[in-house]
Amino acid sequence: MKNGVKYFTILAFSIVFLFFPKNDTGAATCTVTGAKWVNSGAVVGQQIGMIATVNDVQACQGVNVGINIFEDDGLFDENIATLLNNPFSGSSKDFTISYILTATDYIEGGNEVGGETIYFTASVPGQTTPATSANISFKKTTTGVAINFDVNPRVLPRSNITTAVANVVIGLAEYSSYCRNSNITSFIFSVMWDYPVGADLMQFSKTINFSRTSSTVNVPIREDFTANIGSGKQNLYALIECPNGDDVTESNRIEVSGGTGLGSAIYSCVGPDPSGKNVYICSSSNLSNCSDTSGCINKNECSQIRSSLCGQPVSTQGKTVCGNNICEPGETIDTCRSDCVGGGGGGCGTTGQPACVPGTSQSFTFSIPNPLKGGADDFSELVKIIAEWIFNLAIPIAVAMIVYSGILFLTAGGEPGKITKAKDVLKYAVIGLAIILIGSGFITLIKSILELGGNTPTP
Repeated sequence: MKNGVKYFTILAFSIVFLFFPKNDTGAATCTVTGAKWVNSGAVVGQQIGMIATVNDVQACQGVNVGINIFEDDGLFDENIATLLNNPFSGSSKDFTISYILTATDYIEGGNEVGGETIYFTASVPGQTTPATSANISFKKTTTGVAINFDVNPRVLPRSNITTAVANVVIGLAEYSSYCRNSNITSFIFSVMWDYPVGADLMQFSKTINFSRTSSTVNVPIREDFTANIGSGKQNLYALIECPNGDDVTESNRIEVSGGTGLGSAIYSCVGPDPSGKNVYICSSSNLSNCSDTSGCINKNECSQIRSSLCGQPVSTQGKTVCGNNICEPGETIDTCRSDCVGGGGGGCGTTGQPACVPGTSQSFTFSIPNPLKGGADDFSELVKIIAEWIFNLAIPIAVAMIVYSGILFLTAGGEPGKITKAKDVLKYAVIGLAIILIGSGFITLIKSILELGGNTPTP
C-alpha cells in the first residue's frame, strides 16, 4: 500500500507540473481572438482574404498564424486547404492572409453541383481553441465555359446506342485562367450517369480540340455512345474538364428511358393472318393481357415485342432462333432477352414445350453466432460477462479519481472548501474501488440464488 501511495503521489505531481507550468507573468502571450472573411462569397480561381485578429501586436510579431479552410458538411467538415507559414507583422491587430481557391479545393470539399459553404479557423502555436470565421458560399463559376447538352433519342433503342449532342461555348480568357494554361486548346468532354447513390458513372469520355481563332469559341459536339445505365428513367449530363482533370462545369440533366435494351415495346400475341401464316398481333392499347386483340391462338402467351415486329411473320420451324429479332413462341425474356421482353412468350406447359416441373422442397440449416465474447448461454453467464466488463471499466476510472483527488489536495492552497472536496473525492473513489474488488463475490451470490430450485444432479 505504501508503494501504491508513493506512485500515486509521483503521478499526481507530474500531472500538476504538466498542466500548471510556471509562467512569466510579466510577458504577454500571443493569441488569435477573432477570424473573419474579407469577401462575402468566393468562386474557384478567386483570391480571397482572411483576417485574423490578435490580442497583442508586440507579443505576436513574427509568430506564425495558422489557417485551416473547411467545407461545412454539417457533421463531418472537410479540410480543403491549410496555410501554415504566415508570420504576423504590422502595427494593427488585424492580420490579413490571402489565398487563391482552386478547382482542387472545390473537389476536396465534395464537388457539389449547387455550390459549397466554407469557413476558416485561425490560431498560433500552443493555442488550443482557434478563432472561427462565419460561413460564406463557395461556387464553381467564372470558368468561361457554357454548355447546351441533349441526348437523341431519349428513348433508347434495343442496342442502347444513342447520340450525345452538345454545343460548348468557351470564353478563352476566363477558361485559360481557370485551367492555368494561357495557350490551352482542348477540354475533356464526358457524358455521366447521375447515379442516385454514390459516385456518378461515366458513359464515355473524349478530349475535344479547338482553335484559338477568337476570344469566344463555339465547339459543336456529336458523339454516338452506348448508354450503360439502370432500367427505367435515368438522368444523363455532360461534364467539361480541363486537360489536367479539374472539373469546369456540368450541363443540365437529360432524362432518358433505357437500361432494358429493348427500345419501344408493345404487347402482342401470335395468330394467323388471312393467308394462314402466324404473325404478331399487337394490342392497340398495349394491354398486358392482349384482351383487345382478335385472332390470337393463345392470349396467355401475350408478351412484349418491339413495335416494329407488329404484323411480321413468326418462325414456323420446330425450334426457336435467339438473336433473329423475332420473338418466337417458346422464347421469353429469360431465354432470349435480345428478341423478347416481358414474362410471356411461351415456356414450359405451352404448345411444343415440355411440361412444367414443380419445385421440390429443400431444407436449410443456419445458426446465429453468439455476438458476446465469452459465449454466454444463459442469464447467469450473461450477468458474469456484464460484471467483468464493468470491472474492467471501473478500475481505471477509480485510479483516475484518486489521482484527481491528489491534484485537488496540491492546488487547494489551504482553503478548507477545496480540501474537503479533495477528501470527499478520495473517500468515494476508495469506497467504489473496494466495492469493485469484492464484486466477484456478489456475482457468485447472484448465480447461487438463480440456481436455487434447479434440478439436483442424480448421484
